[in-house]
Amino acid sequence: MAFRIVRNDITKVKADAIVNTANPEPTYAEGTDRAVYEAAGAEYLLAERERIGKLNVGQAAPTPAFALPAKYVIHTVGPEWIDGTHGEAEALRTCYQSCLDVALELDCQSVSFPLIATGVCGFPRPEALKIAVTVISEFLKEHEMKIILVVYDSEAFVLSGDVFADVDAYVNERMAAGETPEVLEKSGAELPEEGRPPKGMAWQDAILWWIEKKGFTETEVYRRANVGAATFENVKNRTTQDPKKMTVAAFVFALRLSPTEGLDLMKRSGFRISYINKFDLIISYFLEHEIYDIFIINLTLFDHRQPLLGE
Repeated sequence: MAFRIVRNDITKVKADAIVNTANPEPTYAEGTDRAVYEAAGAEYLLAERERIGKLNVGQAAPTPAFALPAKYVIHTVGPEWIDGTHGEAEALRTCYQSCLDVALELDCQSVSFPLIATGVCGFPRPEALKIAVTVISEFLKEHEMKIILVVYDSEAFVLSGDVFADVDAYVNERMAAGETPEVLEKSGAELPEEGRPPKGMAWQDAILWWIEKKGFTETEVYRRANVGAATFENVKNRTTQDPKKMTVAAFVFALRLSPTEGLDLMKRSGFRISYINKFDLIISYFLEHEIYDIFIINLTLFDHRQPLLGE
């Protein structure tokens, strides 16, 4: 399936399981914890939580979800932020992994997460976001599950790192100057006949052509593209005639295509990259630099409030 980051109230997101940042003892406090209890029916959820008893940091345990739009609530205890040198990051990674392990045991097809430990625990949100995405992306390399990371619309993130800073500068400079990205300046260059799918080949068949040429498996490609098996089958069978731009772009990166190869696939599906569109500029940055990690790309798109790649 696929990974999404959304701005919403987690108590309103439909999934098989909803993750709650819990207290170690069977009680509930403020923030997301209280919202989950009240939406589920606090008396009923608390009674089930009492059956579990004390939870240590990083542990996870399920209860029924009662009135929530889910089957289960998975309770996990996040780490208190001190200064980042007391194992907070590893403890937070354990929280996500423990919850995913429980979701697998429960045979969940979908699970929604808050940004664990970023409320009363005080974990910095940008760091928490990157940890969540890292653990989830590693999990999805091996497992099929729809995972939704939910943040409040009012939450702002200042993502750190050279790539994020470079993208911001790249986008701002080109939008201000009306400058054509380098990848577009090369868009007129034709791939040699032997180095590209045959002329006239449909974009769906071109994806399969590239998979065979590069020696990838179909499974690794659709998982890297952040789409599910059903979506990929629709592409293979040409059921999807009018694709979304973010889905085609996802396959460009999943196939590890060069800028010219990527533009060729985009054109076959009826799309072009524009220098006046922020989404397109972000995509062109990663294509120019041949950075193919779709989760890093989606973090960047999310930070700029753009649609995410994949389904």
